Amino acid sequence: MVTASKLEQEHLRELESQRRHLSRLLVMEQNRGARLADSSVRELNGSLIKQIQKQIEKRSASQESSLVGSAAFLYDFAFAIERTKSVLALA
Repeated sequence: MVTASKLEQEHLRELESQRRHLSRLLVMEQNRGARLADSSVRELNGSLIKQIQKQIEKRSASQESSLVGSAAFLYDFAFAIERTKSVLALA
């Protein structure tokens, strides 16, 4: 059975995997750019580096958003459990 929690975990794993891949790609392009002699190719490389950085930022923001949502859900769930315990204790 696939639950929302499992889907969310898989989503977060995929985001993290892609963020790691993009980070490695960024380092490779930065190293490559340091060796380029042609200014027009360096300019293209710089543009690519900026795009990779933007993609990394998007993945990170998406991960943070998912984690904040999960934390809020867990907090609400814990509060509901405590509330139920107190109601049951009164009965």
